[in-house]
Amino acid sequence: MSILPFNCNRYTKTSHFSLPVSTELQSQGRAVIVPQGKQNESRFGHSVAMSEDVMVVGAPFYDSPLGINSGRVYVYRWEKDNTMWRKEAELKAPKSSSNLEFGVSVGISNNYVVVGSTGPNDGAAFVFHLSPYNMKWEFQSALIEGNDCGRSVAIIDTSLGISGSSSVGAFAIVGCSGSAHIYYKHPQESDWVETEKLEPPSEADADIFGSHVDIDGNLAVVSVPGKEVHVYRHGSSAKDQWSHEAVLSAEEDDVVVESLSRTPLKVSGDLIIRGSPSQNAVIVHRWDMFDGWSNETVVLKPNDVAEGDLFGWSIDISDETVIVGSCKNENSQGAAYVYLFDEIGVWSQKMKFVAASPAINDHFGAAVAISRTMAVVGSPLDDYESWPDNGSVATFNFLRVSFV
Repeated sequence: MSILPFNCNRYTKTSHFSLPVSTELQSQGRAVIVPQGKQNESRFGHSVAMSEDVMVVGAPFYDSPLGINSGRVYVYRWEKDNTMWRKEAELKAPKSSSNLEFGVSVGISNNYVVVGSTGPNDGAAFVFHLSPYNMKWEFQSALIEGNDCGRSVAIIDTSLGISGSSSVGAFAIVGCSGSAHIYYKHPQESDWVETEKLEPPSEADADIFGSHVDIDGNLAVVSVPGKEVHVYRHGSSAKDQWSHEAVLSAEEDDVVVESLSRTPLKVSGDLIIRGSPSQNAVIVHRWDMFDGWSNETVVLKPNDVAEGDLFGWSIDISDETVIVGSCKNENSQGAAYVYLFDEIGVWSQKMKFVAASPAINDHFGAAVAISRTMAVVGSPLDDYESWPDNGSVATFNFLRVSFV
């Protein structure tokens, strides 16, 4: 038995015969985190995101001096020596307003965090940056306000450059009602500049295009719930435009995506995954250099799923490992499932997570995120220590183990 490093290539050319290798995931512990300032209905864990050893958790209904339901976002860092999560920052909205719902969506990449809010003036998105001078998270920019924006956000720091590209800096994408907006920040400049406004090709989709968005490297994806996903690709230079590359239609799948105006999606490398919670399914698309996005479509479904479990309500992907939330599993106690693309080219379920103390209507799995060997699952309706809907998150550490 040997431990596989995460940056190893799945396919390696060798001059000798190699035995088939099977990869499994082994649990290495879990933790439950709640905010220090407990209060009713803050819904801590409504949104989560991870990047390497940093975790971001949104509590969009947190009441603060800024106003009722103004929201709060928490940043935690994993301390390997102490094997614990340390709270690094509490991010607050840069303006005072009730019902701002700051933290309804979150994204993180390296030293950047983007936070979405949904009210009261139609929504917004805000960027925070970890200062290299004082190592504190500081507000950097408000990206957009209005037109029902901020329900879905994502960010990618390309400071190391996109593969095969000379572009460096950071990109952020914000989903709005009827559009998606892409912003770029050069590492030597302070401003975030809107470089692209993506709009639906059909007027019939004007109200729902942009409900879910994601960005990774030089790829951006935008969903039209119940119909399709639009794929955009960026050129080799930061000045290049984002060109429309493909439409992934629900009609081509084995299931129909008709999910409650909700089609969560994620992009990572040459993979796009999207959830269909009304059908208890997650669809996987892989880009092929000869056939584009149409060559491979795989549908993930757990063996123990039941009607109404909403498997696929939340999804994330890292290193060809997928985590899926099923927030209504077992009378809304909730669950999360982990799938791995193995060496023989098959997606298989490897783990199922449940709350340490499951309770009806906790909605464990309403939000999920994964990064390398760590995962986080949000339970925003958890009545932790008798605080109704205060919320909590559970984190899981695991190892990849190979068997010959």
